[in-house]
Amino acid sequence: MIRTSYDEQGGLLRVTLASPRANILDIETLDAIGDLLHDHAELPAELRGILIDHDGPDFSFGAAVAEHLPDRVEAMLHAFGRAIRAVVHAPVPVIAAVDGRCLGGGMELALAAHVLVANREAVLGQPEIVLGVLPPVAVALLPWRAPILRRMVLTGESLDAATLAAAGLVDLAVEGPAADAALDFHRRHFADRSGFSLRQVTRAADPGDVFDQALYQAEQLYLQKLMKGADPVEGLQAFLDRRKPTWRHA
Repeated sequence: MIRTSYDEQGGLLRVTLASPRANILDIETLDAIGDLLHDHAELPAELRGILIDHDGPDFSFGAAVAEHLPDRVEAMLHAFGRAIRAVVHAPVPVIAAVDGRCLGGGMELALAAHVLVANREAVLGQPEIVLGVLPPVAVALLPWRAPILRRMVLTGESLDAATLAAAGLVDLAVEGPAADAALDFHRRHFADRSGFSLRQVTRAADPGDVFDQALYQAEQLYLQKLMKGADPVEGLQAFLDRRKPTWRHA
């Protein structure tokens, strides 16, 4: 579930994650993001920025674990990939504003933005390996993000925004609500610019097919290799059952 608003004077489209349970990115929410941003022709010509923020204390706990299971994983990956591609290839700069916990698919969504603003005490993590799976978007983003992301993908550890800012993964670690700082960033850097010119600059900075190919390869590995194993299903089911997984290492 998302909520949207548009500030015509500042040329800012605000997209708020608004699901009642920790802003879980289920297929419905991912489709809403993809539908909103996929068709550039439907966006206002004077658009100069997009802000992704959140209701509640936490940005997002990530994609719905139940939708990772074999019967739904292909639909989930399709919806997730479409939403992420829509953010990466957005026609104007996207700012993500992160407070609280930002985990798994939530962190991948924030990383896909052009600018990541977070409260200094926010905690970000890619815990997929703990469940026996992997974060395909984070894997695809590795060449464009700080080396610390590789460590997070491999270990599943979560780190605070101040540490990640020092490592170059978070653009701004701030005191107070991240959305306030993100709005200020938009006002100072984008609101007074030409919407037309911002579109051209954003297009020039777009990783294009290189990112799309990397994400496609990660998605195919997820479906054709990872989900053929026993341990990923066991890890996901153990999480849903609230028990410790029993690994078969296969």
